Order: sequence, then C-alpha cells, then structure tokens
Amino acid sequence: MPPASPENTLRPFAGEGELDLLSGPVPRSIPRPSRLAERIAIKPPRAQKALDTLGLATTGDLLEHLPFRHEDRREARSIADLAAGEDATVVCEVRRIAKRPTRRRRLTLTEATVADESGPMKAVWFNQPWLVDRLPPGSVVVLHGRYEGNNRFRVSEHELASSPSASDLSSTGFAPVYPSTEGIPSARIRELVHSARDRIGDMIEPLPARLRAAERLADRAAALRAAHFPESEEDLAPARERLAFEELFLLELALAGRRLALEEGLRALPLGPTGELVDPWLGTLPFEPTGDQRAAFAEIDADLASERPMQRLLMGEVGSGKTVALSPGVSAETVRASRRSRGRCSSRSPTVSSPSASAASADFFGEMLSAPASRDGRGQCSGAPSRRSRLSSSEVANAVGTRP
Repeated sequence: MPPASPENTLRPFAGEGELDLLSGPVPRSIPRPSRLAERIAIKPPRAQKALDTLGLATTGDLLEHLPFRHEDRREARSIADLAAGEDATVVCEVRRIAKRPTRRRRLTLTEATVADESGPMKAVWFNQPWLVDRLPPGSVVVLHGRYEGNNRFRVSEHELASSPSASDLSSTGFAPVYPSTEGIPSARIRELVHSARDRIGDMIEPLPARLRAAERLADRAAALRAAHFPESEEDLAPARERLAFEELFLLELALAGRRLALEEGLRALPLGPTGELVDPWLGTLPFEPTGDQRAAFAEIDADLASERPMQRLLMGEVGSGKTVALSPGVSAETVRASRRSRGRCSSRSPTVSSPSASAASADFFGEMLSAPASRDGRGQCSGAPSRRSRLSSSEVANAVGTRP
C-alpha cells in the first residue's frame, strides 16, 4: 500500500483530519436503520408531550428535525474581558449557588458565584430553582447569556462540562437553534440531538452515488451531521444544498410516479380534431385569437387525440384569454364525443365572473344537442327545476356551465 500523499488525501466534508483515498477508513459497523425507530423517552411528562406535539417520536424523527439557524459560540470569553451589554459564552466553575424569592410572586431567583482564571462574577437564572441541586459547587459549566455590568451575568442557556477544556459539548462552536414549543426549549432539543449524533450513520442514503458525484453532493449522513453540528461555517451551505436537493428530487420522483400510474392505469376515448364545432365557434368571436391562444388550441387538440387522460394546466394572467383557449377545444370536442359514443360529459368554463359568456357558450353548443342543460356559477340549474333531476339521470348527455 503506497503511503498517503497530498495527491491522494483530502479533508472530508464536515469532518476532522484528512481522508486517505487509497486505504480509507474501515467502518466500525454497517448502518442499522432499525435503530432510528427507537422511541424517545424523556422526563418530565410535560417535555414528552411537547416532543409529541413537534412530531418527534423516534431517534430518526429527532435527527430529521433540522435547526433553522446557528449561533456562533466558537470563542469563549474570559470574565475579566466582558463588556456591559455583551452577549457572550463563558466557561467557568461554580463556587457557590443558592436560590431566593423575590418581591414578585411566582418569581424565583437562582444566583451562583462562578469564576475562571480571570476572576469571579454572579450568574443569574430566573425560575429555575432546581439548578441548586443540579449545579453543586465545583461543577464546570458553559454559560451563554448577557453580561449586564456590575459583575452580573444573566444566563439564557447553560451546559455542564467535564472540564474547562472539554470539547464534547452541544452548545459550543456553531450551536444549532431548533424549532421548539412550550415545554421543551431549543437547548433541550439540542442536547437530545447531540446525544443521538452517533445514530446519524444509520441513515439510509436515497440518492445514487452516480447522481451525488454528478451534482457534487455530500452523502446524507455527512450533510445531516453538518446541518446539526458543523465544524466550520463553510459546511452549512453545502449541507443545506444537499438536503434541499434530496427533498425536491424525491418530490419530483413521487409526482412522476403518480403521473405514470395514472397514464398507465387509465384510458380515454381518442378525440381527433375535425373543426366541426371549433371553426363555427371561432367565427362568432369579435376578434382574432392570439398566437398563444392558437398554440393552446393545438396542444389541447393533441391531448384530446391521445388515448391517455388529459392532465393539462393552462396558466395565465387575469384577462389573458384562458377561457377562449379552453372553450372551443374542450367543450366542442367533448360535445362531439358524446354524440359519437353515446357517453355523457360536463364542460365548465374556468371563469366564474362571466355568466353571460358562459350562457352564450351553452346556447351555442345547446343548439347542437338534443337535450341540452346548463348550470350557472352557483351550481344552480338554469331553466325549469326539473333540469336538476335530469342532470343526475342519464337523460341529459351534456352540461355546460361555469365552475362553482
């Protein structure tokens, strides 16, 4: 085996050290996706209920719960260097801690004397009296919050550390901030994700290696690891790009599969255009159709001539002529198909605000039918009340109107 050299080594995405492309690391174990189905159980019950509200029932759900931003906590400040009003991260040791009531009801103040090599200060928490037992003297903590001056630090988040130089912390570096809800703050979710980070390697990779190589995308495990706990700021954008690509790619595959299933599973009566009804209808218009409208005519005719059900969305601004494009092609050909195949059809104008135009279309096509009927924009049958029952029976072959 040749020795590693700059030509065959590189820094792995969202990782530390160098990767030897020739030998490569040997995985300690193969991925086990079944471990992602392990249920999350935390206390108190209020926090468990909050997790259920967020839809975080399993380890896999937790790892898929991505942060919406990160806070830069790479550099811890010394107590002596803090300035009033500064948001900072401080690594220090608890010297004393106590709780006391305040003049305001239901408000408890927890104060701790903490110190680092540069000196001491007062750390303050509100309504967290249990910290007296959780942070006994001698505990090393990482505090995040605001220095208010007068040697007073208001804590917003904290984390226990094994030593002042501990590197295995969830709240340092680029700390993730997660969507949360009442009962479980973002800091608690971050701790849970951090404790489950070893399970990221069990994630299933849905994208083929060739596709990832062509698009220069990271593998899914590396992208998730970087999205939660990036090693550097440069890791964030590629991680988001990879996960966004996967989401859109799988959505397009699902839509394509649904479309293919419909096309393969359904058959429609081919309706070749003859101009039998379209040309006379166009002759009644007081204007010439535009090039785009004529192009829409041709595409709709091609759809109707196919044996596959038409699935076409005609898009355009208000007043751009969508109704004109749809009325002659769809209405006329479905009317003619009903005549030939003795089937039934319903034709609806896409414009509910032009009942007079719809009525004119209904009258025009109704002259060519033996038993015409129409509905208005409110879904009411025009004419005699008996036409409502005629529409629900086989007596009426065609109905023309506007959408409800």
